[in-house]
Amino acid sequence: MKTKHQSYNVVIALFFIALLTALPACSSKKQAETNEPWYTKFANNLSTADPYQEVELFYASNRASTGKTVAADYYTDKSGPLTWGSCSVTIPYDEKTGSLQKSNFTIHTFDKSPAGSYDLLDIRALPMRGMSDNIDIRFADNSEKATLVFVPGYNISFEETALLTARVTYKLQFNGATLFYSWPANGSKLDYISDEQTAKNARPQLLEFLTEVATQTDTNAIYLVGHSMGCLPLSEVFVDLKSSLDPDDMEKFKELFLITPDINRNVFTNQIMSLMAGTETKITAYGSNRDKGMKESHSQRAGVRLADVKTDLAPIKGLKFIDATAMETSIDGTKYYEKKGTVLGAISATIHKDEPCPYSK
Repeated sequence: MKTKHQSYNVVIALFFIALLTALPACSSKKQAETNEPWYTKFANNLSTADPYQEVELFYASNRASTGKTVAADYYTDKSGPLTWGSCSVTIPYDEKTGSLQKSNFTIHTFDKSPAGSYDLLDIRALPMRGMSDNIDIRFADNSEKATLVFVPGYNISFEETALLTARVTYKLQFNGATLFYSWPANGSKLDYISDEQTAKNARPQLLEFLTEVATQTDTNAIYLVGHSMGCLPLSEVFVDLKSSLDPDDMEKFKELFLITPDINRNVFTNQIMSLMAGTETKITAYGSNRDKGMKESHSQRAGVRLADVKTDLAPIKGLKFIDATAMETSIDGTKYYEKKGTVLGAISATIHKDEPCPYSK
């Protein structure tokens, strides 16, 4: 028995010796993994479709709140007081676009499945100053300090606006702060006339929102993007900004992009564009005779719209008008026809100062 116990003791001793011998190796391996630069894994993940991508968006809205906590049901299509906040949207990987450019506003969560679609994850209500402070915190390590503000057209909900804004951000490869303004569109094609009036009524709140962005954040450059009916209040408010802001703050507005603007051409020329004279902001409108939204507009309104492409129309002084009939003017991913370039591609080239799009001449 004594011999048997001695054998056990020998085995146990050998086990502990082997364990102690292995520990330094395990420790060294763990230490090596700990010392591995974080950007190595980051770069490896960005080279594939693996990252689970999110983008943080900031917003303001004069929609009434439902009182619910579910993000998709947070706001109604009724008018309410101006509110501020932020939200997160997942971004699916697109081989043609690649991964979203790294920025302080992009979240890459590893070890998760790739996002399969654009989804609104959450909404975080913030006071006005809270939103501005959060933007500045993100700007702390962002040398460009650029801001993109998107104003959508009619027939769109708050949730759809958030998803569309995320898509616009992704396609533009914009690496600054992206914000959007959600006015209470009814979300139905049958409410075109009602939405038009609602868009006009949102003008004071939109002015307050853009004034806050220009004067109370550390942004150096602001790019305004309006779509369809959203171009009307955005253009009118731009005139208000020109007359109310100090020159230094007004200089922050670098570009005003109007995508298929659903505005009466004469109204824009005589009542809006005439008051923009002297501004340093570059103003570009993309028109198309194939845009579905404009076809709906013509069924509701008589007269020439700013987005109409006609050979007998005189140029509007101070406005760069681009015939985008051969381009894809849809910004929600819906393909109207076989296109030659996209409006978002042309805008991206302008913002990033790349070679101009051959179809934007």
